[in-house]
Amino acid sequence: MIEERKAPMDNNRNKTETPSMNNNNLPIENDNHTIEKYLHHSFKHTQDLTVQRIEENGASVLIAYLDTIADHNKLQRIVFQTFLKMPLNEINTGNQTCVNYKVLREMAEAKEELLKGSCVISIEGTKQLYAINIANDVMRSIAEPENEKVVQGSHEGFVETLRQNVYLIRKTLKSDDLIIQYDKVGDEVQTEIALVYLEKHSNKRVINEIKRRIKSKPIDCVVNVGQLEGLIEDSARSPFPQMLNTERVDRTIAHLNEGKIIIFLEGCATCLIAPVHFSAFLQSADDYSSRWNTRLFISSLRFMGIFVAVFLPAFYIAVIAFHFDVLPDELVMPIKNSINEIPFPPLIEAFIMELTIELIREAGLRLPPRIGPTVSIVGGLVIGDAIVRAGLISTTMIIVVAITAIAAFSIPTHEMSEAVRLLRFPFMLLAACLGLVGMSFGVIVVLGHLCKLESFGSPYFTPFTLKDFKDKIIGKYIKKLIKTNT
Repeated sequence: MIEERKAPMDNNRNKTETPSMNNNNLPIENDNHTIEKYLHHSFKHTQDLTVQRIEENGASVLIAYLDTIADHNKLQRIVFQTFLKMPLNEINTGNQTCVNYKVLREMAEAKEELLKGSCVISIEGTKQLYAINIANDVMRSIAEPENEKVVQGSHEGFVETLRQNVYLIRKTLKSDDLIIQYDKVGDEVQTEIALVYLEKHSNKRVINEIKRRIKSKPIDCVVNVGQLEGLIEDSARSPFPQMLNTERVDRTIAHLNEGKIIIFLEGCATCLIAPVHFSAFLQSADDYSSRWNTRLFISSLRFMGIFVAVFLPAFYIAVIAFHFDVLPDELVMPIKNSINEIPFPPLIEAFIMELTIELIREAGLRLPPRIGPTVSIVGGLVIGDAIVRAGLISTTMIIVVAITAIAAFSIPTHEMSEAVRLLRFPFMLLAACLGLVGMSFGVIVVLGHLCKLESFGSPYFTPFTLKDFKDKIIGKYIKKLIKTNT
């Protein structure tokens, strides 16, 4: 007969527990009653902790599992119908191959296995527990990431299951040089992470530094890769990201072949890539499958997009406020006529429009997918037309802000796009105060910061060499072109 027990609803029962139960390093007890009492106390008498007692082969057996994450079909098939039917001497000696189980030596291990979805089994009279994985394998299907779509190449993306993501890497990169190391992060709630790298290509110093930072930085719980990135990156105050985020398998494989280290976090479909340089944030997954001339053209557009997104509003403010004489004669009168009746200075104009664009963009992200783009486009057109007709903003400023927004959206990585949009505002303030001189001062400060910044000991703003230019921008096709011409 099976006796199933749930935790009773008694708010005062914790007062009667002994202090020794707070010790996670307790050895395994012989008494099933003591083990059951410890598990209920450790899990604060949560009602999804299920404990069953049965008599099997003349011995009292205790079975514990978390009902919310356990697969009941696996429980019946693997535990009741297979494992418990085995003779006790075969279980103790391990002379069996039909069930994969783990032997536990401490009560803390039992807690960890229960949280992973395992079933913990105690057989009366033995000073050890057995853990069998019966977790409910519910996972999202593999699909292309919504934020990193490509025209050519693979359409596989990572999911929220750590082991599944590592499987995608193993399936694609069939190499005996691929190393996978598991670890945990978090003091109160431990989350499993995986470090993936190629032994021959990766830097051992960088690997050891990543491990050291993960272990040395105290944090209660890590729920996403953004928290982990802020925990281990070199400069958390810098607006520039020092680790690359991606959900694409092919892009991750490409960085592995370049000697990068990949960090996966359980529950996140995004991985972290380190160390990286500034140019890595301007590369798209399409670059690996494009021809060299197309790649060169598109990469040049992205570099130009950064300059436009950062400097165009500030340049317009500086010209209108301090350097009107640099404009060609054909543009002087049209621009002058458009700003004559505007009640605000150029800086206030730019701030109003830039903040409006950011609000529309944020609203478009939060709205349902079916109406988000429509609201963004209609809202932008209506607001833009109404604000010009009201005489609050000049038509030239509308054009400048629109070109700036388009240039910012051309940056392929979300983190770098956010950094560029953030830098736009201090440059606008410098241009309004000191004109082009203020912009030059801001450029010097930003370049100095980029040259000083590091990503796990690797220079972040490494100048391009001819080899880097061939590998990252032009690629392997230039070699074929040279051989053909010679």
